[in-house]
Amino acid sequence: RRAQRAVPVSLVARLLLPPSLDIRQDQGLVLLLWPAPLPEFVLEWNTPQTSNAWLAVPQSPVLVNGIHTVALSPSNSPALFRLRLP
Repeated sequence: RRAQRAVPVSLVARLLLPPSLDIRQDQGLVLLLWPAPLPEFVLEWNTPQTSNAWLAVPQSPVLVNGIHTVALSPSNSPALFRLRLP
């Protein structure tokens, strides 16, 4: 009989839960940051007026020290952001 190995809880949580999205302001830019787990998540956005029309953020994230970062110019219009598995 073959012994079964337990899957670490942290690995299961990492695969099932999206990473947290951090939003900061730095030098006049809005920064969206999230950890870089596998598989890769896609950053999407929409506005409250078009809440069903999620679109991929056109800027590619920059990966530094295990953190994805996207820098956006601020806007006077509110926007919603989310991370989604493709």
